[in-house]
Amino acid sequence: FFLIFCYNVFCLSGCMSDPDESVRLLSTHCFATLIQLMPLDSRSKCIKNEIPSAELQQRKIRDREFLDYLFTPKSIPDYKVPVTISVELRSYQQAGVNWLWFLNKYNLHGILCDDMGLGKTLQTICILAGDHYQRHVDKATSLPSLVICPPTLTGHWVYEVEKFIQKSNILRPLHYVGLPIGREKLRCQIGACNLVVASYDTIRKDIDFFNTIHWNYCVLDEGHIIKNGKTKSSKAIKMLKAKHRLILSGTPIQNNVLELWSLFDFLMPGFLGTEKQFIARYSRPILASRDSKSSSKEQEAGVLAMEALHRQVLPFLLRRVKEDVLTDLPPKITQDLLCELSPLQERLYEDFSRTHLNSHWKDCLQSMGDSDSISKKAHIFHDLRYLQNVCNHPKLVLTPKHSEYGKITLELQKQQSSLDDIEHSAKLPALKQLLLDCG
Repeated sequence: FFLIFCYNVFCLSGCMSDPDESVRLLSTHCFATLIQLMPLDSRSKCIKNEIPSAELQQRKIRDREFLDYLFTPKSIPDYKVPVTISVELRSYQQAGVNWLWFLNKYNLHGILCDDMGLGKTLQTICILAGDHYQRHVDKATSLPSLVICPPTLTGHWVYEVEKFIQKSNILRPLHYVGLPIGREKLRCQIGACNLVVASYDTIRKDIDFFNTIHWNYCVLDEGHIIKNGKTKSSKAIKMLKAKHRLILSGTPIQNNVLELWSLFDFLMPGFLGTEKQFIARYSRPILASRDSKSSSKEQEAGVLAMEALHRQVLPFLLRRVKEDVLTDLPPKITQDLLCELSPLQERLYEDFSRTHLNSHWKDCLQSMGDSDSISKKAHIFHDLRYLQNVCNHPKLVLTPKHSEYGKITLELQKQQSSLDDIEHSAKLPALKQLLLDCG
């Protein structure tokens, strides 16, 4: 039974990426059923005499290894990235790459949900480079990969790929941005560039084009963006065809457990059933158990639903928080920089303190208990906000309505200066020096 069981798992894992949607759905549904049985089978003991063939014994060992890797990611051996990476991976990053390699090897899909700042991008670049290199060595069909991220991160992805894989031609990124006419001209470059980086909104607009390509990897950075499966972007992205699917998100669940269904509907459609089935089986019992008025029976049902959901999805999620990897992180250095006010800031600060602040404080103290004391306290907070803005930058308070605006701007013009010059702020020159020190 064990051998047949694992053989079915291996066959189904490959079929879950089949270009035919009906094959994908049927395979994923069967795979989801087998996953529920895996924890029970992994504890079973097999008597050696029950496996007469040496070949079957070797297969038994290999299959047991698969289950160990699936449920205990720490047991996965180190995967050596076959191309040069211009940075040394920290131990937890190497463990993340190992897990991504395991998913790749068995045609599985998952969510890397490490805390922000732990290197999800780097780990993903490593497995992308390794897989594209291996496909090149094996002379497999050339398939491009697709990274989808918020528009503010598209340039960052291209920069990171070129930074970490600078000595290799394995990953050739294409920054797919711009106006519709410009994007249409970029399409002919996908043959020469094997990694396309685009935003969610761009994919939605150009889905008729992207849907015609069978991708190697489809990576969703900040993948929780598709948590609402009813949005146009979510529907468009779930139309994409890819051999490997990966979600990166530091917060895979933000509001309710139903968001998890939408993420897995992209990774493995049908793995958690239909949306209605998921609500009935998991979401509704879990939410009901959290109600302060819930009965003991409802609370028990909620616990059972949560345990069942964990058993179903945890093998396909890898999450490390900063507290877990503190020993691998460089020491945090906190440094206070004292910034002296510029002459203009000092002038504005002292003028306001002398003409406004002292009188407002006296009025507030004298009116303690009066009916209008609340409005006078509001004046005090307004004054403090003014002084805070002065300390940040004088331009925040020196508007045309300011009584000193004309006089000060005229003085600055005579000095061939303006309010936009950074020397009039205490903090901007300090920030500039920090950036220069950091290279």
